[in-house]
Amino acid sequence: MTSYSSLALPAKSLWRKCFSHGGHGVHSPFAFELLTRVVEEKSPYSAFASIREVVHRHGRSKHDLRLAFLFYRISAHYPIKRIQVLGAYCSYMQELLPLLQRATCPSPLGHPYGPYPRGDLFSLFFITEEVALSQVIEEPTPAILLVATWQNPSLKRRTIQYFKEGRLSGIRIDLPSAQLVISSPRFHSQQYKSTL
Repeated sequence: MTSYSSLALPAKSLWRKCFSHGGHGVHSPFAFELLTRVVEEKSPYSAFASIREVVHRHGRSKHDLRLAFLFYRISAHYPIKRIQVLGAYCSYMQELLPLLQRATCPSPLGHPYGPYPRGDLFSLFFITEEVALSQVIEEPTPAILLVATWQNPSLKRRTIQYFKEGRLSGIRIDLPSAQLVISSPRFHSQQYKSTL
């Protein structure tokens, strides 16, 4: 006979890795799937070898490699209408754009990881500078922003500030080397943290 406590162990383990500020659980099914199937996912994709080669050729760090893998997983998991890389020091990500664009499916209803609501056709941004962030928040939503903050702490503070002010709304995930924001009027403001 299985006890309830042994069934709860996997959920407790996930809870230790991902938690919401304020002590609440993951309330949104979209946020839970984002955390478990995209941010926390460990399975390798066939494109990861090509991504690794480009990142190493540009002499980038392990943080950049993790962000490139995450950016690829996001582009594969959600319906994306356009991808933009904005800021300095991201030539490696510019080189990965054709690979990322091949991974996208711009159809919300016919998406392999969907179906998604008709309005969920995202713009995907990789951002490394405050100027680019302030320009992107003026764009129409829905949008997914991966803001690389590991070399720029002020960019992290600015992203959090925009979120608190309501200029960015939706789901914000604090990662060790980036801020991931899903900006959409469909979501109430939610904040999570992932240690991976």
